[in-house]
Amino acid sequence: MVNLYRGAGIFASEEPVRQTTKRPINPSPKMVFPMHGSGIDSSAFPKYTNAIMNSNFAYTGMLLGQKLEVVSQKYRKL
Repeated sequence: MVNLYRGAGIFASEEPVRQTTKRPINPSPKMVFPMHGSGIDSSAFPKYTNAIMNSNFAYTGMLLGQKLEVVSQKYRKL
């Protein structure tokens, strides 16, 4: 799923996702609902948090498998 999101350009930054993922680690929840319509029980939660904390998933300039052109900073303010 993370690779699908990365390929679609959904995640702009990893740090906010990691900060949010750290919050429920200490309470050790029995069930976590990290995405729309999905749930992760306590047996899979450590694997989920490990993947979020240790995998690269942020936007890399690719959108649906194609490299996007970089626009100069001076044009971004228009």
